[in-house]
Amino acid sequence: MKLQLFEYELPTEIIAQKPLENRQESKMLVLQRESGRLKDDHFYNIGNYLKKGDLLVVNESRVNKCRLYGRKEKTGANIECFVLEKAGRNKYRVLIRPSKRLKEGDRVILGQEENFRVISMHNYGIAIVELNHPVKEIYEKFGKVPLPPYIKNDNIEEGRYQTVFADVPGSTAAPTAGLHFTKNLMEELKSKGIVFAK
Repeated sequence: MKLQLFEYELPTEIIAQKPLENRQESKMLVLQRESGRLKDDHFYNIGNYLKKGDLLVVNESRVNKCRLYGRKEKTGANIECFVLEKAGRNKYRVLIRPSKRLKEGDRVILGQEENFRVISMHNYGIAIVELNHPVKEIYEKFGKVPLPPYIKNDNIEEGRYQTVFADVPGSTAAPTAGLHFTKNLMEELKSKGIVFAK
């Protein structure tokens, strides 16, 4: 398969910068298997394409507020840190931007007492850092829910990028296919015999 097959131009003016007020009114593209034809529809009609006994598996993971903004202790330069995963006691594997401004041993200030120290720098902006406070405290005080890079609107309520069934903290990005479900739509599907599993 050639990478060129995945290249296409998407004009920025047609990229939605905020979610619809009613999640289930999102557009849905349907591929009709028998004919291969494409059909435009709305997500609230998803039940028309499912039958009794079909199983939908939902990702109940909540998106962590894992995007942090701070400043380099020595110079005051702005630093963005995206926490990916735990890498030891109070240590985390992160993406840092701009990574060229930091080296091992540097500290990034987040608040009055909260900061992290760079343990090691790796390729592509990946680093291992050590937090001086528990990560949950850091997230609650300074964290932002990470929005996709093509969304330039910072005035979106964070809950809009959580699914209605999000329950267990742990994701670093929204499971976007699930964002279009509403509780009402799920109940409607269940009444038609559609089964949900976590």
